[in-house]
Amino acid sequence: MTSEETKHYAVQAVLRAAIREDFVNKLGNLRHSIGTYNRLIRATIPIIKEENLPAKFFILLSFDIGADVKGIIENELLPYTHKNIKLFA
Repeated sequence: MTSEETKHYAVQAVLRAAIREDFVNKLGNLRHSIGTYNRLIRATIPIIKEENLPAKFFILLSFDIGADVKGIIENELLPYTHKNIKLFA
C-alpha cells in the first residue's frame, strides 16, 4: 500500500466516523470498523471518553491477512484503551 493510499484510507475512515454520528442515536456508538483489502486488513477504532460525545482520537491499524483482527480489537485493544482512557486527555 502506498503512502497516498494510506492517507486516503485515514481520511476516509475519519470522515465515515463523523458521518456515523448521525446513526449514534439509532444504533449506538461505533466500536470499530474493519476494512479487508487484497493484501492487508485495516481497522479504525474511535476512542470515546464519554458516552454521548464524539470521538476526539482514532486508532488506525494495519493487520496481516489472516490475523484475528476482531479478537485482537475486542479482547486486547478495547479493554486496554478503556482501562487507560485517562491517557487520551
